[in-house]
Amino acid sequence: MDILRAEAESILDDLPPQTNADRYEVIHIKSPRADHAQTIFEDKVLNNVELRAFIEPSPSASDGISTKLVRVYYRSDVGIESTAPMLRGIWHSFRLDPYLIYMFHRNVPGYFQLSSSSSNDTLLNFYINSQAYWMLWSYESATVSTNAVLISRISPGRPASYPSLHAHIKRYSSLAGHPLFLAVATAIERTTYIDKFMREQHRRMGLTEQFTGFSHFYLDTPQHHTENAEETLARLSNQSRSASSVLVGLADMMQHLQLLTSVVDAFLSSSFSGNMQGIDSIRRQDAAIKSVGSILRPQVKERFGYVNFVKYRAQNQLTVV
Repeated sequence: MDILRAEAESILDDLPPQTNADRYEVIHIKSPRADHAQTIFEDKVLNNVELRAFIEPSPSASDGISTKLVRVYYRSDVGIESTAPMLRGIWHSFRLDPYLIYMFHRNVPGYFQLSSSSSNDTLLNFYINSQAYWMLWSYESATVSTNAVLISRISPGRPASYPSLHAHIKRYSSLAGHPLFLAVATAIERTTYIDKFMREQHRRMGLTEQFTGFSHFYLDTPQHHTENAEETLARLSNQSRSASSVLVGLADMMQHLQLLTSVVDAFLSSSFSGNMQGIDSIRRQDAAIKSVGSILRPQVKERFGYVNFVKYRAQNQLTVV
């Protein structure tokens, strides 16, 4: 990986000038190591000057648990909405592995934990590409601190994912001392999104089957006939378009489910508590995250079957129309 890191560092050093953003949404979670009941969740909007102060290591970080997250925007036509110097500043202050920018630059899908680039094994780096956003973070076990960059993809027609992700980060902030805390929030946010999306696609295919009559639910239902051929053709065209869009959406769901499979496997194989120098709260968090994994694993498996079920129905209706 060191060879790839060399290329990654060159990408980071040669970042082209981007949009000069002066508005950054940030989250800061703080709590004593021994008492997560006193967790403080702060979210605010900072300008460039305030952000530079925010990304610097907190003087009191060694006395408690700290999670910092900076959100930036990505648009396919302009790139990341931030200046190259600011991005490099975030990367270096948050001790993010240069290889993370390489993976982002290549739009690598999925979840990864990166091995350390030095003999200092107290620093871990993580990468998630959920298609809707990239979550990149470092975790320092010596100070129990997480520093993250959330790169939100802005695309026409794409539903906003940040409000739901923000809510789940806040809801599960008691896990903030664990390396996989942000992976938990991401996994649950994506699961919620998949379920909402699949319900809508199921409904749309039901409407198409009702129109065409090619379904065991409607075999005995008389079909409506119209003498307006243009109207009928227009409706058939719309139904064909609907079924085709469902298939595209289901391919997207397969990507999400593959991501969830990797993340859930990481939950179940988590063994970070063994390296946390006797911090009992991390051990409890590790057990809680394993419990989340054991609940999600069979559900993810069944969702693969649900996607295939709706996919088969959409393919059948495309054949009909």
